Amino acid sequence: MFTLMKIEESLSDMKLRLTQQLLGIEDLNVLAEVQAILDGADRGDWWDQLTPEEQAGLDEADKQLDAGESYTNEEVMAKVKEWIKR
Repeated sequence: MFTLMKIEESLSDMKLRLTQQLLGIEDLNVLAEVQAILDGADRGDWWDQLTPEEQAGLDEADKQLDAGESYTNEEVMAKVKEWIKR
């Protein structure tokens, strides 16, 4: 079990490693992606960023999965192959 001291040390070590890695990155695209991730972290829970319609759609999809109303990847790929043959 982690003690508070170990967690703080781990957090501090991780921040230091990340800072060192960031300083070594020269690719602007990678830095932009990191910035986007960090900006997103400040916005809180992604669920709260969804519209009520999006939330309702995801709730419905979750209910469908719980009811067994889903397809495996293999089933979907077989259907796609059938459609392509047409």
